[in-house]
Amino acid sequence: MSDIAERLGVSKASTNSAMSSLSDKGLMETEKYKEVFLTPAGLNLAKFISIKHQVIQKFFTEVLKIERRQLFNSFHNHFPSSQGRASGFWI
Repeated sequence: MSDIAERLGVSKASTNSAMSSLSDKGLMETEKYKEVFLTPAGLNLAKFISIKHQVIQKFFTEVLKIERRQLFNSFHNHFPSSQGRASGFWI
């Protein structure tokens, strides 16, 4: 989990808390010091969120003609606590 915390730029405690929550909801499985896997329900939810993100991004870039970088910067101006956390995940 420290790899996940490092990649997202958050504390190990925050990562552990989030992982516990996802596990409690049946979205992922993990064992201490082992790999992390999404359950079928977790994978379905991840796919749904990814598709939703792509649709919203496409609307802003293709319909409203806003550049992706401008969207990214605007998002982080409105939600400064997210700065840096999502940078490696922007599609």
